[in-house]
Amino acid sequence: RSSDLKKIEKQLEELKKQLTEEDKEDITYKRPRYEYYWFLNSDGTFSTFRDDKDILDNFCYDVGNYFETEEQAENYKQKLLIEQELRDVARELNKGKEIDWEKSYQKKHYLGFNYNINEINCFTNTNFKSQGIIYCLSNDFKDVAIERIGEERLTKYLKGELD
Repeated sequence: RSSDLKKIEKQLEELKKQLTEEDKEDITYKRPRYEYYWFLNSDGTFSTFRDDKDILDNFCYDVGNYFETEEQAENYKQKLLIEQELRDVARELNKGKEIDWEKSYQKKHYLGFNYNINEINCFTNTNFKSQGIIYCLSNDFKDVAIERIGEERLTKYLKGELD
């Protein structure tokens, strides 16, 4: 019996080691948490808190308002501002017209960065909606967006440099 017990204990130790290694592997793919983190306040300023994993810390982490550095928090702020500016430009240029995804003859314009020619491009779509893209019904979307937002800021946003 004692040899059976030793055998079982040895198997248990082996399983514990495997479990620990698997847990370590999973951790490397998760978004990290930090002892202290930065976040964007509702007034546009930044704060840093110790992560006690309380309700506020967990909420900031869950919604992506949780950063290792103040610079990352500033990039997040700029990204939010630019996205809202793009929505506002699209709304103004659409002049009350609604985008209708069932109407394939209605041209929907969106912005992207073309690395081949190193510039902002305006692309046209008719009936395929992609998640997270801001669409506009006007051919002038690119020009007005660059004028209002600025080419440098818009380029950084479209290239994903604020992520």
